[in-house]
Parts: sequence; structure tokens; C-alpha cells
Amino acid sequence: MFACSPESIRMAVRQIDRWVYAAEHDADPRIRLLHANYAVGNIDMLRQMVTDGAIEKVSGVRILELWARATRAQDKATAHFMRSV
Repeated sequence: MFACSPESIRMAVRQIDRWVYAAEHDADPRIRLLHANYAVGNIDMLRQMVTDGAIEKVSGVRILELWARATRAQDKATAHFMRSV
């Protein structure tokens, strides 16, 4: 594992949460999918750098719940995008 400052972890989690929110609310299916992909990719990257316990301790966010929310948004955005093509 890498050493990440608590502020870096909090900042990453805040940005991931913003991308998930955008993926759930944007009107354009392409942008929804893009934001969902950013969220999932960044969660995966963050989880490779620090433990889930460290993420939860520093941010107060249950990272597996955020990951599940992000992948649901990704699945919905993909389905919506495929219907629009």
C-alpha cells in the first residue's frame, strides 16, 4: 500500500461522490456513462493505494457502498446509452 495523506483520501472520495452524483443526474446518457466510469475507475485506483479501512476511517464513507452505488450508476447509464444508440 502507498502512503496517502488523510486530506488526499478525503479529496478523492469527495470527487468520486461528485462523479457518482453526476452519473445519476445528468440528462445526456453519454455524460452519465463517462462520469460513472470515472467514479468506478477512481474507486478502484484509491482501493489499490490504501485499504478500505483507511478510506472509511478518514472519510467516514463506506467505500464498498459507494462502489456499489457507482457500479449501479454505471450499469444504468450503459443501459440508457445503449437504448439511445
